[in-house]
Amino acid sequence: MDQLKMIGDVKNVPTYIEKAKDKNDPFRLMGFGHRVYKNRDPRAQELKKLQDKLREELNLDSKLLDVAAAVEEAALSDEYFIKRGLYPNIDFYSGVILTALKIPVEMFTPIFVIGRIPGWISQWSELKQDPTAKIARPRQLYTGKQHQSGNKKRRLHNMSELVKFTVDGRELEAQKGSLLIDSLLDRDIHIPHFCYHQALGKDGNCRMCMVEIEGQKRPQIACDTPVKEGMVVRTKGENIEKVRRDILELELINHPIDCPTCDQAGECKLQDYY
Repeated sequence: MDQLKMIGDVKNVPTYIEKAKDKNDPFRLMGFGHRVYKNRDPRAQELKKLQDKLREELNLDSKLLDVAAAVEEAALSDEYFIKRGLYPNIDFYSGVILTALKIPVEMFTPIFVIGRIPGWISQWSELKQDPTAKIARPRQLYTGKQHQSGNKKRRLHNMSELVKFTVDGRELEAQKGSLLIDSLLDRDIHIPHFCYHQALGKDGNCRMCMVEIEGQKRPQIACDTPVKEGMVVRTKGENIEKVRRDILELELINHPIDCPTCDQAGECKLQDYY
């Protein structure tokens, strides 16, 4: 919804469509495409019908609806989006509908949860009543926290070439070319992250480990940023907190809310960060 507000007016839609197609532009068009459905999301088509019906029945006069409709029309007629199977997903329509109904963004997640509660209860009930049922996680076995003090010590003291850099006003040293996120975690400087693990290497999917680096136009992910001599890094601040908050909102909208049956329930970083 923040994106539609940023576009602001129907006349600005063509400009933002072109920005979305430019790989060198940081702008990304939210609400299009899906991890599972590589073409039209069947749920989105039904929600689109509901959106049109509500607009007529409730006489919704929302400028955001007009902008959303213009974005949808432009994207569906553009060969760039068609070739890549980037169609409006369910979040594109649900967010527009809830906003048009004057429901605040911070209430979106509770509303999404309400629709899932019957499924959660049914699944939990079936699991308890049928001892042969295997419909719940965990799919992995937790064996406890890994002890990496030896590896940490070797990374900190067995370095051929050290560089100095600053993090939140604190001067640090690390091996030239090593990842910024490793340097932070090794020194118990917490940086929010979901997809990164020191034993597995960088992935760069969650984007939660964003930091501000002096001289860079926009925040960078710490899991794909090598440390350099003289680098000045900020992990805190109003701007970076807003970026992370926006990422969390996106994660929550797209993340399956299966907390009662999730193996991470009670130890969930998504819950903690939010």
